[in-house]
Amino acid sequence: MREPERGDDLPVFDAIEPRSGDVRGAIPGSGRRPLGPGRGAGAVAAALALLVVGIVVGSPSPSPDPSVSPGTSAGSSVEPSGSGVAQACTPPPRGQFPEVLMGIEGSRRQVGGLFGFGSGFGQQSQAPGWQVPRASQGLIAGEGARLMVRVARGVCIRHLVVDYGSTSDVPRASVVPLFKGPVAPAAAEVGLTGLPDGDWTVRVTAHFETLGTVSDDVVTVTFFRVLAGAGPFLTDPPSATPGRAPVISPAVPCGTGQPTPDLGMTMVVGGGSAIPGSPGGEAVASDVHARLGDPIELITDGEVCATRWRIELTDRTSGTTSVIDEFNDPADDPTYAAQNRWPIVANGEQLVVATLEFPGAVSIRREWRLFIDPFVVPTLVLVGPDGSRFAASPGCGLSLRLSNGYEASDDCGSIGYVPTDEALRVVAYRVIHLDLPGWSIVSWGATCGQIIVADVPQFDSPGGCGLGGGASDGGGALPDPPAFVLPRGDTIVQIGLTAVDPGGNQFTVTYYAHVVAR
Repeated sequence: MREPERGDDLPVFDAIEPRSGDVRGAIPGSGRRPLGPGRGAGAVAAALALLVVGIVVGSPSPSPDPSVSPGTSAGSSVEPSGSGVAQACTPPPRGQFPEVLMGIEGSRRQVGGLFGFGSGFGQQSQAPGWQVPRASQGLIAGEGARLMVRVARGVCIRHLVVDYGSTSDVPRASVVPLFKGPVAPAAAEVGLTGLPDGDWTVRVTAHFETLGTVSDDVVTVTFFRVLAGAGPFLTDPPSATPGRAPVISPAVPCGTGQPTPDLGMTMVVGGGSAIPGSPGGEAVASDVHARLGDPIELITDGEVCATRWRIELTDRTSGTTSVIDEFNDPADDPTYAAQNRWPIVANGEQLVVATLEFPGAVSIRREWRLFIDPFVVPTLVLVGPDGSRFAASPGCGLSLRLSNGYEASDDCGSIGYVPTDEALRVVAYRVIHLDLPGWSIVSWGATCGQIIVADVPQFDSPGGCGLGGGASDGGGALPDPPAFVLPRGDTIVQIGLTAVDPGGNQFTVTYYAHVVAR
């Protein structure tokens, strides 16, 4: 991208910024690479967005906060067996441009902007000129207050361009650059230096980290109104509501019900049933289970709006508490800030505590025990000619696509398998079948060889011992169960396969099995 010039129209794109060099340390979850062959035949390689522990996926941790840029991301930092720590990024939802927000450092106050332009997912919106949000949509920032560019739901920015101009003169005014460059590592929150006193229109051009889920770059341009310093500022036309400009608007219109200390609050997972929260204290917190990638939301009964709130997650394993959303306005003014729905992004087992306050000194506290159920790789069974059954071991390189749209994969840097003396013993040249209970195999391929150890264990098949394979037409189940035969010898069988269950969940991984054929 080039620097904006006086009178520039939007967007400032000579070319989409290249991906190379923008993201440092493209380790699991931070810079997902396209799937490709692993070091061993049949291995699946992709960057990690999962935690695989024998092999189980999921677990959170904060991302680093270097100066000028990445703040704490709302996703999870995960570490698979045998790899380094990953960055906390989730891919943009397919076909949806991520929502960019602007807030103030140290505060949960944030505002949405006017969407100006989007490119990606094989489409491109029309590029308008500068857009000026209404003053009532503006972010009120004290003199020198650091601004925060945030992206919802843990989607990360890998390259950012921010410039601004005087609201009264846009787009004729000179455009002043505020930040331009890569965000390394990619992050869902980026800090910027504050603006001088004035009423400014800010243009934010964000290139998002897609983790390899799409082939093209995903870019948006969003416009914000920032009222910096003590003012006075030009207000909206007289028809606008008098008083302080709203800083937080509710997700849906506020309900008309009267808040009481008995007001309920529910947790909704994936649009399913609503689980009421418990009041805390001696009451046992309500249990809620969700899959990786399921949307989770807290909703007040009747959509009644709170004017002050604090939403906390406490990891049940580490005991660490994180405040994921907080707003505290002593005036309790619903025209200034009000909310009735709060999205939750979590991993592992969390205690979720919501403390809400309403006008009239009414407050409630509600709790849930939230379990993000990990994905456990199904057991692949080798069935010998005599009916004996032997469980293969899943290796690294898991790729996962759930029916809720969640996608992720891992790469441990090695095969993730160490052989033991335990083996399936069969008669040579007799058929061995593969059985994956509860799942339909849609493609597979098998090779025999040995494990060699250099720096890390690797699979080697110097003689090219191919055992066969196949794939179904249209992604359905294979018409016949996969099967192969082995020559005489003590060998390791490597089996790469893709399978789907009746619910539409799909995974790809490589299994290993020790087989002795006599």
